[in-house]
Amino acid sequence: SKSTATNKDMSSQAQINKLAERYPFDNEELEQLIRCHSALLDTKNVDTFLTKIALSSPYSYFFLPGNEMRRRIELIEGQILPCGFGSCLRAAMSVDLFVDCANEGGDISLERFFGRNCG
Repeated sequence: SKSTATNKDMSSQAQINKLAERYPFDNEELEQLIRCHSALLDTKNVDTFLTKIALSSPYSYFFLPGNEMRRRIELIEGQILPCGFGSCLRAAMSVDLFVDCANEGGDISLERFFGRNCG
């Protein structure tokens, strides 16, 4: 419903404002990082880690036609990067972030995504 969308927009803006106080990003950068974080958490999305990150960028929609960004990421993953690079990158990020924040409790996945030291 329209009110649900409005509430989501307001909570997103509140979240952006809260994050802007703690991180050196402008509102547009924070919006993009939040979209990227959401894409990574979306268990229904079967895209690779690198594809999820790339497709969360507005660049992929405004400047590249159709599935061009997806095609480019598939080319990079298949022919340029070492096999399994995206999975290794995601695993390395997750392990480091988990070790830094494991004992903090609560839902801090967005904070971990931003790379904040949770202590």
